[in-house]
Order: sequence, then structure tokens, then C-alpha cells
Amino acid sequence: MAGAQIDAQAEGLMGVKVREWKGAWWLFVDHQGQRKARRVGIGKKAAGIAAIKIQARLAAGGELRMGDSEPAQAPTSFATLYKD
Repeated sequence: MAGAQIDAQAEGLMGVKVREWKGAWWLFVDHQGQRKARRVGIGKKAAGIAAIKIQARLAAGGELRMGDSEPAQAPTSFATLYKD
């Protein structure tokens, strides 16, 4: 797996950086033309662990997804939202 990760980074397809910004630790992820930033918190160690997990997922062919939750589904109609 480490070989795939190195090959992907060498081709410029992905990059995960851990940086301190605005008093907290952040992950900055570049992957196939998409850029995302996510605040991790006050711990550099937690940010490093999160970066390793994201790098592994991207190297294995996963998608660039920064949240754990799925987007909220809108109700099919206004009446279904407020029915008794």
C-alpha cells in the first residue's frame, strides 16, 4: 500500500497537509483537482492520525470525502413535513 501512496503523490494526484492555523490544527487535502480543508482541533497528534487515514483511503482509490455524515434529505413535499 505504501508504494501506491508514493506513486499517487509523485504524480501530483493527492496531498494531505497538517497545519496550525487560527489557533487550531487543520487538514488541507488536495486530490484530483479538488481542495478541501477541515478543522481537526487542538491536538497535533489527532490531526496526524486523521491525515494518515485520509492518505490511505485516497491511495486505495477512495473518494475525497471529509465528513462522516451523509447529506440531509429534503422532504418530498411540504405536507409530509408537517402532517399530524
